[in-house]
Order: sequence, then C-alpha cells, then structure tokens
Amino acid sequence: MRPINITLLATILATVGCVYGADETLRHTMIIAKQGDMQALQSTNVVSHRETKFSSGDIITGKVYVTDGDEIQVSRHHIRIAGVDTPEWDQLAQDQASRWFKHGEHVRSVLIQTLKGQQVHVTVEGYDKYDRVLGIVSYRGKDVGAWLVQNGYAIAAYSDKYKHLEREAKKSKRGMWGYVKAYDPRGWWRGEKKNIYG
Repeated sequence: MRPINITLLATILATVGCVYGADETLRHTMIIAKQGDMQALQSTNVVSHRETKFSSGDIITGKVYVTDGDEIQVSRHHIRIAGVDTPEWDQLAQDQASRWFKHGEHVRSVLIQTLKGQQVHVTVEGYDKYDRVLGIVSYRGKDVGAWLVQNGYAIAAYSDKYKHLEREAKKSKRGMWGYVKAYDPRGWWRGEKKNIYG
C-alpha cells in the first residue's frame, strides 16, 4: 500500500504537541505550511526510524502496532510485510450480500484484532522504495504474511513466495476471493480498478 510520510507527520505532531494512540485512526489530517515552515519543522530534533539501518537477516523484536493491512510498527520501526499487498484504506469491495464496504479498513481491523499489542519477530529482507523495512513478520511462530494470503486478506505480490497460498485461497473462495467484486490493490491508488479475478 502507498505509505503516508510518517517521518514528516511525526515531526509535525511532535512540534505542535499532539499525541495520539498508535491503534487509533487519524482519518483526516490537513497541514498547510509554507516551504520555509516545512524546512524548519524537518530540522527539529525528532528521532527517525531511518537513523537505524538493518541488514538482511537482522531480527527486530517488540510489541506490534498495526498501521495498515500490510504495515506495522515494531520498536518504532516502520515495517512493510514482505511478499503481500492488501487493499488500500478506502478501497471498495462488494460482499456476497451485495453490500459495498471499505475493504482496506476491514483488513486492517482484522490484523489489529489478531496482533494488537502482541510481541512479534521481524526477519529483515531489505528496504522498499519508500525506505520502509521489508520483513517476514512472525507471531507465535507463524508467518503473518502467509496467514494474510492464505485467508484471502492479501494478494501474493512482488515475489512468488506465497503464490501457492493465493491459489489455495482462491480455490476455497476465502476472504476477497469469495466476494462479488474485489480489486487489485496494486493499481487502486493510481485510479485503476482491476478486478482480482482477472
């Protein structure tokens, strides 16, 4: 999913003294500032997750905070779950009762219910183009990315690692594969409404 500029947002919130819970939804944030103001905000003393660089194979352990269907925070590091893509926050889907709902919001809620406040282990694979840590997330010995794909909450993306699980979920009509309509999240934010069923 397309990331929010977390570092800049954290800087601004810290500057104005705002505090919010990691599991709460910040639905609408509008920030209007001149370029000079932005530069001043970015120069404030706020610790960024980019200050710590990890190598492939490194392990990050800590309490998890779910920020999106495929993104979490662990020990203040922003983690992108490797090998999967989940629906965008405002992405729509239509269930078997023909009701439209926010698909991404639903997946995030499911992940929160499953992982909220729990200890997880992240095996680092690298970084994505947005400088987020890419990693395999494990909870109680289970691969979270595999679980998301196997249950139809995510598609297997950017590698073939979970393709067999996606085929299994599709065959069994689990999660999104049982909906009347669901769209590929990889193109949604660009305005592309490509049905996942091909």
